[in-house]
Amino acid sequence: MESYIYETLKWMGQWVEHHPRLVGLTIFLVAASESLFLVGLIMPGTTLMVVVGVLVGMGKIELMPALLWAMTGAIAGDGISYWIGHHFRARLATVWPMRLYPNLLLQGQTFFVKHGGKSIVFGRFFGPVRAVIPTIAGMLGMKPLRFTLVNVLSALAWAPAVIIPG
Repeated sequence: MESYIYETLKWMGQWVEHHPRLVGLTIFLVAASESLFLVGLIMPGTTLMVVVGVLVGMGKIELMPALLWAMTGAIAGDGISYWIGHHFRARLATVWPMRLYPNLLLQGQTFFVKHGGKSIVFGRFFGPVRAVIPTIAGMLGMKPLRFTLVNVLSALAWAPAVIIPG
């Protein structure tokens, strides 16, 4: 197993060396997709951000640009998810795949109503709700300015928390 991990990290380090201009964009896309409505349910973004941290530790990626790309991607992903909820509102419950999992939205709504803006911060750090809570915030009419403030602050905390330990 250790050999597999070593070889994977070696390959990733080589990819970074050969594609330095794509590194930031890749970090942005991973962080954004992890926060996107439904996509984030299957995207192992936090794990990949820890790998980014390992590559930072290996000297393959610079820390500050990696943090900035990750923060920006997380903000964008949550922002898009919020907009989806804000735009489609209750209609989301009637479209695939949400109509197959009505409890997912109901549980998310209950959680959001109970915790408000704190649920967005919690969601940023807890995978199963990460891709749903911003959408629910939009569905339930959280003010865009308040959402943006909480979104940005949580992303500023999240990126270092997942990259630096790597």
